[in-house]
Amino acid sequence: MLFPYFKGQPTDYIVRYSGGRPAGEGLGRAFYYWRFNTRVVAVPTQSQDASFVFNELTRDFQEVTLQGQVTFRIKDPKLAATLFNF
Repeated sequence: MLFPYFKGQPTDYIVRYSGGRPAGEGLGRAFYYWRFNTRVVAVPTQSQDASFVFNELTRDFQEVTLQGQVTFRIKDPKLAATLFNF
């Protein structure tokens, strides 16, 4: 298939680069593209949860376990697309 079809999720911010320049961007974009000169970046904009667990040792050698959860959301998806490799 020479011209594949891309359909983004409604909560993803899609940036389409063609020839190294942004050719289109927005939430939940869908389009046909030429695979040889087009790059598609999808940045999730919905809330994400990340759990963590730390096992530590206190000064008097007692084991302590810390558990938690961080919830985050990308505020500026256009900036995030330039900083991170999605």
